[in-house]
Amino acid sequence: MQTRTLTLSAALIALLSACAQTPSQQTTAPHSSAAEQVGTHTESRGAVIHQIMRDAGIDEIVEQIPAMVAMGFDQQPMPPVNQRDYLAFRDSLIRAFDPPTIRQDFSDYLRQQHDARQYAELLAMLKQPLVAKMTALELESQTPEAQQELMQFANVMMGQVSPERLALMQRLDKSLQATEISVDMQVMMARATMEGINTLVPAAQRIPAKQMEQMLEQMRAQAIYPTRQGTLVQFVYAYRPVTDAELQQYIQLNESPLGRWTTELFRNAWIAVTEGVSARLAKEMKNKFVEQNAL
Repeated sequence: MQTRTLTLSAALIALLSACAQTPSQQTTAPHSSAAEQVGTHTESRGAVIHQIMRDAGIDEIVEQIPAMVAMGFDQQPMPPVNQRDYLAFRDSLIRAFDPPTIRQDFSDYLRQQHDARQYAELLAMLKQPLVAKMTALELESQTPEAQQELMQFANVMMGQVSPERLALMQRLDKSLQATEISVDMQVMMARATMEGINTLVPAAQRIPAKQMEQMLEQMRAQAIYPTRQGTLVQFVYAYRPVTDAELQQYIQLNESPLGRWTTELFRNAWIAVTEGVSARLAKEMKNKFVEQNAL
């Protein structure tokens, strides 16, 4: 990035984006009997939310995030700051992505937005074979090993994809808002890391707030195209075993009214998670560095 500040790796962005995508695949009006069966369970609201997160793969992906954050951090060039402080910031950043806390933030947001009928329908959709297949493929494609394979063979893979298949991937991207979600998270994470790095330098050398906002807006504008291309590569890789007919059905699920509702729900849930990460990081950085660098 031109800002040369720390940002999360493309792998982490893809990871978070996949989390946001997962439940929206399950969203078409299910048969009433399936929804009613789920709705008649005596499970508590918390238990239903826990099951949604488990079946959607959220719990599994959350556990991977700290390692992906560390990998992304270590791939960035070190800025001109004290090395000891820089490494302490690295530790603070990773702690801000504590899996139990992220899981709780996500769960809390779902609890705040609870809608018994729509959650029952969502949970019913998670049980469908096509949805389970897609979720499993998405989880497999987000492992560090899979990401390395993807980067190694991306050019060959994209050169072999047909125009018709690529058009389906573009339609899927649009229905999932995958690119937009990824860019949102890139900007929010960039803000958190820029503000964190700002605390490592003397006050007189810090980036002014107005300049930081300009840098972030520039980053957002510049991120759209490469993120969209990266999303398409990720989709082509993840859905290799999926037929065009299955993709068509999958897209239709996401384009349904409940699909759009769920996409927005999970997009906002991940924004809430990211805001929590930023707040925890800012608090720790203030306690550790702001006072000692105030002079």
